[in-house]
Amino acid sequence: MLGLALAAVALYLLELRGLVNPEGPARGVQIAIDIIFVVDTVAKAVTRGRSYLTSAWIVIDVVSCLPAIALFANAPFFAAIRFTRIFRMLRVLRGIRLLGAMRLVPALKRFGVALQPNRETTRFRIALNVGAALYSVAFLAVLAWVDASRPSEQALELEFFMVLGAILTSALFVFVLHHELQDASLGQIHALLNIALPEQVARHFVTHPDAYHDRARGQATILFMDFVGFTKTTEKLGADVQKLSQHLESAMDCVVGRLISHDLIIDKFIGDAIMAFRGGPLVAGDAADHARRVVKGALDGRRALLALGDPYFSNMKIGGASAECMIGAFGTSRRLSYTVLGDGVNLAARLEPASGHCAAETLFCDATRKLCGDDPAIIWRAWGRIRVKGKAEPLAVHEAFDPAVLTDRAFIGLYEQGLGAWAGKRIADARALFAQSHAARPGGDPSSQLHLAWCDELLAHGVPTGFEPVLTVAK
Repeated sequence: MLGLALAAVALYLLELRGLVNPEGPARGVQIAIDIIFVVDTVAKAVTRGRSYLTSAWIVIDVVSCLPAIALFANAPFFAAIRFTRIFRMLRVLRGIRLLGAMRLVPALKRFGVALQPNRETTRFRIALNVGAALYSVAFLAVLAWVDASRPSEQALELEFFMVLGAILTSALFVFVLHHELQDASLGQIHALLNIALPEQVARHFVTHPDAYHDRARGQATILFMDFVGFTKTTEKLGADVQKLSQHLESAMDCVVGRLISHDLIIDKFIGDAIMAFRGGPLVAGDAADHARRVVKGALDGRRALLALGDPYFSNMKIGGASAECMIGAFGTSRRLSYTVLGDGVNLAARLEPASGHCAAETLFCDATRKLCGDDPAIIWRAWGRIRVKGKAEPLAVHEAFDPAVLTDRAFIGLYEQGLGAWAGKRIADARALFAQSHAARPGGDPSSQLHLAWCDELLAHGVPTGFEPVLTVAK
């Protein structure tokens, strides 16, 4: 339709310059084009009904059909109506408005998204229709005055330059909107999606909308981080919800910023907890890279939280696991969420509270420890074995430390020696080594202290039959 509009306007200008005979073959072309536009407008009114008749484009379409009148009238005023053919070029704007850009996203069709009328859309519709009507009336009045007050040749020449100027102005207007409005629309979509979706997903979703439905199976490392003392803080602040919200958002923003810097996908917020992961088709790297980034992100986030010095939220329980998972958009026909599913998610969710029971700064599964290897940016120690809900067999877990925070590492070797004695049920030897480990760490080592208490209890009451050197985490 845009091509036909440009062709009709071009013939009109050539006719004004005397380069085309208005009674020759060009007249047949003009008639055909004008009839096509009339039929198009009538068909839309019939098929779409009220939604089209109350749309922002009804006046534009009707005005652009007026040249059909000039084909059957010889009066100068009716001849001037041919000018309104330039309004047909405005039809291109419908394809580059925000709604047009939204149609580029197939997932939104699946969600049944509809643009509901509001104050802004009503203002836009009224302004567009009134502007088009007033512009047409004013321009037609000027052309009619020119035709009536000037000799025929002068009138045609003035009409030519007036129409040419209007066309160039409209063309520039359309050109600017075509590039600026679409970019702005996509930018707005990206910004809106980024509020509800992980940054990597929002960015990829806008540029590759079909990929949002892709699901992949692969290795991923999942992380859960939960603020310590949220319930007590809620009770302490009482009804001051605003203050609670400010402190929580500040702490969340601090931690999430560090996770994003390591290119982790922020999956969701669960109350005062954060779930993130790395893996799948939207991020680069192999399973080892995913694991290292997750662990480093967790340590970096914890360090940033300590540096923030928030009086209410200064510590976190941290758990993570690596496993083969399904990654992609999951949910219902009305609402999807880009997330990760699999046994690794359940394990990571169990290890997060377990880190508190184990008095550990962080707790990661054995698979994550092996994938990270000997990265100098991470200090590891084998914490021991624990049994979590949903797992029949005990799991070997590991604690990760931040080398920027942990300056004295001598206690780690002593702790792991004590762990070996503990696993061998040599309780007295284990106690002596855990005591040395606790003393060797500046400020004491909470995990060594926890094992010391177990050793003292066993030494005082004896080792029961069937004893396993395994911590059972109920939650």
